[in-house]
Amino acid sequence: MIKKVIAFADGENLVFRYEAMVKSGREPNTAWVVHEPGVFVWSSRISLWTEMDLLRVTYYTSVVGSEERVLEVKRIISGTRFVCRAVGQSGSAQVIPRVHKKLAASQKTKVVDVDITMDVMRAASDPSVDGILLLTGDGDYLPLLSEITRRTSKQVYLGAFSSGLAPELATRVDNFLDLDALFFK
Repeated sequence: MIKKVIAFADGENLVFRYEAMVKSGREPNTAWVVHEPGVFVWSSRISLWTEMDLLRVTYYTSVVGSEERVLEVKRIISGTRFVCRAVGQSGSAQVIPRVHKKLAASQKTKVVDVDITMDVMRAASDPSVDGILLLTGDGDYLPLLSEITRRTSKQVYLGAFSSGLAPELATRVDNFLDLDALFFK
């Protein structure tokens, strides 16, 4: 049975870890990676790792700059597609941007964490959703993952880079995906 899954991408964590890995010498696979420095990174292979029907992918990030820069980042993210499957058919949809404007450059903002947490909890209570895919290595999500696996029957999947992964995250989910192979040669 193909599971109906909603994905939530902690863009701040993904970009920070991806860029650190590139800086340390890892070679990106540019054939399937889209990267906007400081705000966005995506691999078209994320939705191909398992037979699930990704109903929606929401990408959360923040950016310093004008309203025009925020709109530009939203356009880049929404111009990115992912594969979705239903029984006997396949298609694609756009990644949905949730871009917050921040006043100064920093590694991470709490507004992204709060936004993701609220949206994941809503999805976890939706009876039409079978699972949650969270893309992050941030240990701040440990209580959220514990709550979902304790209080719901939803399958919980986690995708993260090996660099900077909070070790306990992978033990709190039904399936863990190491993103390294999807982004790097």
